[in-house]
Amino acid sequence: MCQVYRETGALQDLVADLESLRIDDLRTLDDISAFLRNYPDRRREMMEAATQKAKQEKIDLQAELAALNALIAQRKAEKAAALEAEMAVLNMQLSAARNADNRDFWTRIRMLWKAWFISRKLKQMQAGFDAKLNEAVAHLTAELDTKSGQLQFIEEKFDQAVISAAGLPFLEMERRKSALDLSSLKYYGAIGEDRVARSLAALPEPSFLINNFCLNFSKPLYYREEDSHIRSIQIDHLLITAAGLFIIETKNWSAESMANLSLRSPVQQIRRSGYALYRLLRSTDTARAMGLSGHHWGEIQLPVRNLLVFINQKPSVSFPYVKVLTVQELNGYIQYFKPVFSASDTQRIGEYMLKICDRRV
Repeated sequence: MCQVYRETGALQDLVADLESLRIDDLRTLDDISAFLRNYPDRRREMMEAATQKAKQEKIDLQAELAALNALIAQRKAEKAAALEAEMAVLNMQLSAARNADNRDFWTRIRMLWKAWFISRKLKQMQAGFDAKLNEAVAHLTAELDTKSGQLQFIEEKFDQAVISAAGLPFLEMERRKSALDLSSLKYYGAIGEDRVARSLAALPEPSFLINNFCLNFSKPLYYREEDSHIRSIQIDHLLITAAGLFIIETKNWSAESMANLSLRSPVQQIRRSGYALYRLLRSTDTARAMGLSGHHWGEIQLPVRNLLVFINQKPSVSFPYVKVLTVQELNGYIQYFKPVFSASDTQRIGEYMLKICDRRV
């Protein structure tokens, strides 16, 4: 079996996006795919449960409000009865003070003062009667207002009430779905790269697969075709076999994406990477570092082939220096080429390419 190294680049980028949003438990493509696959059913279940919860909460609130209104009325009646009884006593005391036989001057003065005091207290009680009643049920009224507001919210904004009833688990699930929606291109790219990587992993030995092969150049390479300089390259899959090196760019594109003029040409991208790798491999320093056994006629050239692999469908056109394949055609095409390196040389090439990956050369 092929020796496989490193995660695919699209998956690494997708996981990094999720981690930046503090979503740390969706780290593999299987985990992410399982979440998306289960999301519709899980969301429907949670919404159904939350809808029933909101409806029941409405029924419960209506019953609680009816009970609170009855209790408030009862407490007010009890308080009113107590106040009226107290006022009746005061009226009796006032009447007694006014009708007392006050022949003694000082007794008469004392009775007048008492009558004035009782009369003043009665007026205060009469003026503050309603306030006393409200004070007696203030805590119940506050509870009534809170529950009335909750009921009004459910009746006027039922959809929001359902979401509120679903709670934090639902909101967290929606947050994760939104994050994956924003990174959907990377997700579909990860699916495509995973299919290609799995297919290549079935190739026989000796073969080495380095996913997300990255390289930086200390001295930028002049690329005449685009009149530009190459400072770095990123290759979806770099495959090393006894037949040479295969630069593989994966595209999980729809027909609409292939027709989209705003998307960067994958042909230009892979040819650019192929040129940079060709320049690197033809260096005598590189050949010396690999320590290849060579051929008695002279140094063997390392074949580098550019493969553009599509997951669903491929364009019907051909391009120079780039072979366009579907993932189903990939392994058969690679195995068509005859070996030019021994198993030990293939091992050295693979180890060298793995060693320089992510480094500056």
